[in-house]
Amino acid sequence: MAQPDTITIKFKAEDKGLTKAIQKLDKATKSLLNSQAKLIDKEIKRNKTVFKGRNQLKGMFLELRKVNSGFRQAGVSNELFTKALKGNRVALRQVKEQVKKYTASLSMANKGILDTEHSTRILGGSFAVLRSKLLLVSFGSLLVKQSIGKLVNAQSMQEDSEKKLSTAIGRRSQELLDFASAQQQVTTFGDEETIQAMSLIGAYTDNEEAIKKLTVASMDLASAKGMDLNTAVDLVSKSVFSSTNALSRYGVTIEGTEGSTERLLSATTALSRMYGGQAKAQAETMSGSLKQMTNAVGDTAEAMGRLISGPVIAFANLLKDVAEGINSVVDGANKLKEGIKNNDTERRKENKTIE
Repeated sequence: MAQPDTITIKFKAEDKGLTKAIQKLDKATKSLLNSQAKLIDKEIKRNKTVFKGRNQLKGMFLELRKVNSGFRQAGVSNELFTKALKGNRVALRQVKEQVKKYTASLSMANKGILDTEHSTRILGGSFAVLRSKLLLVSFGSLLVKQSIGKLVNAQSMQEDSEKKLSTAIGRRSQELLDFASAQQQVTTFGDEETIQAMSLIGAYTDNEEAIKKLTVASMDLASAKGMDLNTAVDLVSKSVFSSTNALSRYGVTIEGTEGSTERLLSATTALSRMYGGQAKAQAETMSGSLKQMTNAVGDTAEAMGRLISGPVIAFANLLKDVAEGINSVVDGANKLKEGIKNNDTERRKENKTIE
């Protein structure tokens, strides 16, 4: 009999469909719980694998550090390293193989790689040797420059001028070289200056007589107008060998077709009439005499330069070889220093990643 104020509800299993639904729900609930348990167990195992893999990576990192290297130097790509770090067994195995091969190759090639401290000491010794060699090279270079170098330089200028002339006219002309020496005796123009000026005329003609006449006319023009010989030669040559009279500004009239003998004679005659004898007159002044003395001393220096050119060339080649050797050593030392620095940076990055 029900008590007062009490409600009693009775369920009767008369609906078979409801009973089956409840049973399916219970079964599905148990299956879900089992699946969750399996996932948790799988995650625990995976975490253990990741932890174990990271410990192995850390061990390999320490091994590489002993030989002053890192994973990148061992050929391990970032992608492979990331997979191994996440616990991928295949990737971890590949990393192991790469590191093993790398350390083995280092052992065979170098029988142990120098550590950073040792490398720094070697670099210090190398630079000390370099300083001594640099002092020797500097001393040798200064000796050449301040003494015999000046003599050789004078000879070199003469040789360069002669080379320009022979190239311009297509042959070596002793007649023109003798002419330049003769002009040095009666003008203030040095023979190498005259030879270089004649090489400019040689660009238009290889006729030696024409070159000599145009050179004399250019010397007179240069002395009268206070211009350098090359500028005067350029003006005269263009006026003779082109249709433009560049000398018209100086009141010189030229007749004849461009490059013709008539035009050449017209130009040299006009210049001789207006400025003839100016170059020789300039040499008779005090300043001209001093200039001629300087030219004579220059010839002496050239002769001495020719005498000692052989030994000087040999000495210069020796200095060149030493300088190139020093450059090679410096480049190698800088590369080694940079490599050590990069290795240290790479190890710090990898150490931070593993930790």
